[in-house]
Amino acid sequence: MKILTLIAGLTLASDLALAHGLHPVVANYGKGIELAADYLADAGGYSVTDFNNLIGTSTVQDTVRKIRVVRFRFTQALCTKDIEVYAKLDGSSILSQKVVGCVP
Repeated sequence: MKILTLIAGLTLASDLALAHGLHPVVANYGKGIELAADYLADAGGYSVTDFNNLIGTSTVQDTVRKIRVVRFRFTQALCTKDIEVYAKLDGSSILSQKVVGCVP
């Protein structure tokens, strides 16, 4: 009986979560990463073919400065290049970008 109640509760809770959509924090997180990638493609001078060499993406949230640092890691001919993009926490705009370096 406990299993049946647990399954019914989880099913009801998941349906309610789907009905209300994404939490604003999760939506802003995804929006910030997408905005950073678009910024690099448009204003940063990187082409779509550069993103073919993308190894991964990581983020760090700094609540004191109210920014999100999105780090893109690209492979180059003999090194790995990291590009950091600084965005607002709400994902509304990009503040700046910086090439961290080339690690052989």
